[in-house]
Amino acid sequence: MTITTDQAHYLMIGVGAIGLPLANRLATDGYRVTAVSRSPKTDLAASIGHLCADARTLTAADLGQARHTISHVVIIVTPSGMDEQAYRDSYLAIAQAVVRLGTDLPNLQRVVYVSSTGVYGQHAGERIDIDTPLAPPTSATNQVLLQTEQTLQAAFGTRCTIVRASGIYGRERRRLLAMARDIAIGARPATSNNWSNRIMDRDLVNALYHIITAAAPLPVYLATDSHPVPLHEVLAFIAAYMGLDTANFASQNSANHVAPTTGKRLYGNLPTDWLEYPDYQAGYRDILTHSKAE
Repeated sequence: MTITTDQAHYLMIGVGAIGLPLANRLATDGYRVTAVSRSPKTDLAASIGHLCADARTLTAADLGQARHTISHVVIIVTPSGMDEQAYRDSYLAIAQAVVRLGTDLPNLQRVVYVSSTGVYGQHAGERIDIDTPLAPPTSATNQVLLQTEQTLQAAFGTRCTIVRASGIYGRERRRLLAMARDIAIGARPATSNNWSNRIMDRDLVNALYHIITAAAPLPVYLATDSHPVPLHEVLAFIAAYMGLDTANFASQNSANHVAPTTGKRLYGNLPTDWLEYPDYQAGYRDILTHSKAE
């Protein structure tokens, strides 16, 4: 069952590459949205209320009368750096602020936090699905992500939903295109035999829309396309589609005919009809076709 537009008021903390299209879609469909970001935004839908503020120090007073009607808090943030302190200063600090703020939101029904599959510490080719127990993450940054999840779950209990996204890719995320090109021309060595997992950015936006407008979402979602694949296969596909020399990839494929023994194989619990791009081939065909058209 879906929440009707008169039942929900979304407080969006973070309106970047994922949060912005999500907020605009909600507004287009008639939902009330208040967005919080540290910098001004010019591309939000006209009906969205925007608060230029630091979410780490956000208070009920900052929200004004909106605090009485906010029903959902959606946290979609990125850190300012890739080290542990940057993660603490973004993910964890914002979660702690939401916990404090929650006591002053009388209509609060749900908190949704976009986390990462990095919280799964497994890294030896294991198969992971929504029922797989978490192995403790080994990296300090992933430990912060898990601590953030636990902070929100402890505070909001059954009102908390965690969305663990795998590697996000899309038309504006071209790291693998550059990597494939460099390997093809010999500017960098071929990649190791490692499992990789992904979800198209537009599919993640669509999944989040369904999750946050659901009357009774699940407590945890594993947001991935459920088609784990060795990274070198993805790079070889990209190179071939771009018309590059694939000799370097062919030699690697021969050397890597066995299944990878590092990384993890993720199988999510998103309904298949939420995904427009069910595997990396569909996603990268779209990306590369769009790239050629530019």
